[in-house]
Amino acid sequence: MRKIIFGAFIILSVNIFSQDIGELYFKEAQPYNAKNENIIPGEFHGKYSSTRDSLLTIIITADSIYFNQAQLYIFKSTELKEKGWTLNEQGISGFVQNRIIPALVKGDTIYTFLIQSQTFFSINDTSVIKQNQNILYINKRISADKWATCDIKKENNKLILAYIDTDNKNEKKALTTTKPIKTQKNMDNEPVYIFNMSKSDWGKYLDTGGCSSESDFVKK
Repeated sequence: MRKIIFGAFIILSVNIFSQDIGELYFKEAQPYNAKNENIIPGEFHGKYSSTRDSLLTIIITADSIYFNQAQLYIFKSTELKEKGWTLNEQGISGFVQNRIIPALVKGDTIYTFLIQSQTFFSINDTSVIKQNQNILYINKRISADKWATCDIKKENNKLILAYIDTDNKNEKKALTTTKPIKTQKNMDNEPVYIFNMSKSDWGKYLDTGGCSSESDFVKK
């Protein structure tokens, strides 16, 4: 049996809040002068499909954001017999407990999909939503005075999920539009920059290429 997880899901899950941890943080949830939202605004709600990977979707509700990603499993017919699974017109029985999973059969090879769901964000004391016009700021607290931030921009039926990539030259240029409020050293004696941006600071930052890693989604 082979299992294939498509790459976009892994990349998004790992990188969105990493911000090259050890290099850049924010002092508080961003923008600091925007109010915390108790719920995710209704205009963002819905299911959106990735423009790079049609099997990756992002679902936004009043209090949560999560990803669904299809996993492709490939079997040989002999494997089903060895594992005691059965195949009929409805699909495979035994592969998932108490469920029949639809399958495609080509020769002695069987293909089936399972959906993996992963919560990306839920509003709580350490996860804060802020909004400025058509942009949601998704904030997660790393420690007492260190936050990581990404943003979601809504353009008609399109969502743009953008996050900080300090290796990107456009990102480095954008970061010059504002100054860190503090510079520290990490355990490896590398600089750690602490920023705190207002709504207008974020406007300048994004207009000059900030949050340079983007993933586009279209409403289904």
